[in-house]
Amino acid sequence: MRYCFIGCVALLLGCLCVVCGAADPAMPVPGAELVNGGFDAGLDASGRAEGWGQYISKFGTARLSTDTEVKQAGTASLRIEAGEKSACTVSQYLSVSDAGPFTFSCLARTTAPATNGIQVSVEWFRIIDWPRRVQMVGRAFSSAVLYGDDTWQRLGAVAMKPDDADLALVAITVGDAQAPAGAYWIDDADFSPGARPAPLLGNPGFELDTNNDGIPDNWGRSYYGDGFEIVRDSEVKHGGAASVRLTGQPGHGNRSVLSTQSPYFVPPQRMRVSFWYRGSGASDNLVDFLPGEGDLAANGTVYFERHQVKLELPKDDWTQFLEEYDVPQDARDFGRMRVDFLMYQRGEGTLWLDDFRLEVIE
Repeated sequence: MRYCFIGCVALLLGCLCVVCGAADPAMPVPGAELVNGGFDAGLDASGRAEGWGQYISKFGTARLSTDTEVKQAGTASLRIEAGEKSACTVSQYLSVSDAGPFTFSCLARTTAPATNGIQVSVEWFRIIDWPRRVQMVGRAFSSAVLYGDDTWQRLGAVAMKPDDADLALVAITVGDAQAPAGAYWIDDADFSPGARPAPLLGNPGFELDTNNDGIPDNWGRSYYGDGFEIVRDSEVKHGGAASVRLTGQPGHGNRSVLSTQSPYFVPPQRMRVSFWYRGSGASDNLVDFLPGEGDLAANGTVYFERHQVKLELPKDDWTQFLEEYDVPQDARDFGRMRVDFLMYQRGEGTLWLDDFRLEVIE
């Protein structure tokens, strides 16, 4: 599957605002535990997943069912068949009293077209008069949007609880008000303390360029001098639908850079970085372990560590870079980190990059 990070994506806006204005009367009185997180309890009399509220986008259609054949855990999964130009959200409130980060996650898969997505999110509320009135007290925290084939993948959104929040609204949204029809499966939903975002990189195979600007979604590009080009390439690729091409022309300037960053997560013991490349030029890259904007590591810098990644060029065939890194103790003591990728073209020639992965190794 391919992923893309979209800050509070448009496909959620129409879905969540209706749910958030007031508690859905079909929702149970919120408890501290997720109800029917494995969707094994089936549907209620109204056709909703037992314990979950439901919203379907205006003029949209969606049909929910339990699937005992396609499942990852337990006895069944939740199958959602969304119609053309339709989005469907299932959600529930949970009572939360403890401080600290929380992660809402689920397993998901889809046979829908690549333009359709699945996303999970968390919003925070204060009870005024349950179930008639609740007040939003924290912004939405969303996962990456998951696109692609029909393999099970974990989606996770990390949310910090505001001091005055009584409730967390956890939501799973499938489809898009502009997308074709498609089928989705959801299983093994979980809400628990800690920060475990998933996936750690958005659009790692460069499949998506939703605004058609030539640069893949969730990636940025910068030029330091003339004579450089960075563009999505659908003709030359290692896997999927596209790669990224970095070209340095004769007489070029200093360098160009392709960049992305992960969300924040709890530092593990080790991490694995991999990607595929081919072509020519000069590519001295950086993989940075960072504490976050405005924070300093114990060494007094903005980096826990900076890892140099020098590619052996030229390469006529696709070649994999793969390296494992120990996460420094000060990052684990700090309690959160993110990873930034800075991929350079400093030479004359054309370099292709594809299929990045950032993995936690425990």
